[in-house]
Amino acid sequence: MIKRATFLLCLAVPLLAIDWTNPASMDPTSVEPADVFTANPDSLHMLAREAYNKKNYMEAARYYLAVAHYQPDNVTAIYNLACCYGLVGDEERAVAFLNAAWERGFSDLEHIRKDHDFKKVRKADAFKELVAKFEEETKEEVEAGIESFSFRTQTIQLASLIYPADYDSTRSYQLLVFLHGRGGSAQNSLHLFADVEELEQSEEIAAKLSSYFICVPDAPYPLDIGAEVGHSWVIEAAPDGETRRLSFERSADLVMDMLDELLARYPIDTTKVYLLGFSQGAGLTYMAGLAHPDRFAGIASFGGWLDDKLTDEVLEQAKDLQIFIAHGIKDRSVPYKLGKKAYKRLEKHGYDVTLEEFDGGHFIHPEKFLAMLEWMEGK
Repeated sequence: MIKRATFLLCLAVPLLAIDWTNPASMDPTSVEPADVFTANPDSLHMLAREAYNKKNYMEAARYYLAVAHYQPDNVTAIYNLACCYGLVGDEERAVAFLNAAWERGFSDLEHIRKDHDFKKVRKADAFKELVAKFEEETKEEVEAGIESFSFRTQTIQLASLIYPADYDSTRSYQLLVFLHGRGGSAQNSLHLFADVEELEQSEEIAAKLSSYFICVPDAPYPLDIGAEVGHSWVIEAAPDGETRRLSFERSADLVMDMLDELLARYPIDTTKVYLLGFSQGAGLTYMAGLAHPDRFAGIASFGGWLDDKLTDEVLEQAKDLQIFIAHGIKDRSVPYKLGKKAYKRLEKHGYDVTLEEFDGGHFIHPEKFLAMLEWMEGK
């Protein structure tokens, strides 16, 4: 089960001279745009923001380069990469990556004009020529009556549901909702709960899962991962960071809408509802769970991170929510330090939070999965 999960949820990386899985080893001044556009990049955004806020712009560039390699249409990362080069006066790369961001959908010309990150390169001929090109293209679109925008809407989403082994419609049951990682799907995640025979702890895990409704929804945004179509909880090719952020927040709303539907349809004990997420799904677990702490008996994060944009005020109002964290110390997709950082921040706010680390990488470890189920039993 675990080998299959790792294959499905991690991306294969081309053999390049640059070690894209280790951004700290990169020299940003030696990278050309053509080298970049060829596993979980969302956590790298967070590390990049931290470095940027500390004015360590080349450190931030390392992480944004890694994101752009994994997600060549991630407009936000590519634009921010241009900003990093602009801040250190690297005219050539600032212009190249800004043009790449524009070609991939970034269209906020006014923001480019006012962005202080380009102060050191704004007077360069190449930069002025690029902005002039953007102005001409924008003028042509306005004259043609073309404008891009995002909007909220209601959609029909798919989810898979596993019934308790001894299902009886006159009884109420516990509910476990699982949010898959980037590139995953409900169909490819079901084996985590239905095919446990190959695990050493198979009998214990199967016995504990048998008393739950288990719901696994598909993330709403299709993602081409090569041989098949996966799903993401964010619009990866969003034209700007705000649209990307709103798409992630809308996914949290989707989870709560689905929960309302489940409670209306099935005999579920509302005091025994748990939310579990892996990787990108763990980030969404934090967002949905902390925004609605009264709806869950507990939430669990495997290989995830707590977004630094979740304010202290949000954390303070949800501190009665109990949280379980599991993270591999060798995780290279979502570095272990992000799991540890989430634990320390939650602990600082007075949460009842459990951290289980293991000697491994980016996957759901069976021993820690069992530990989570035992933790849930004690709630």
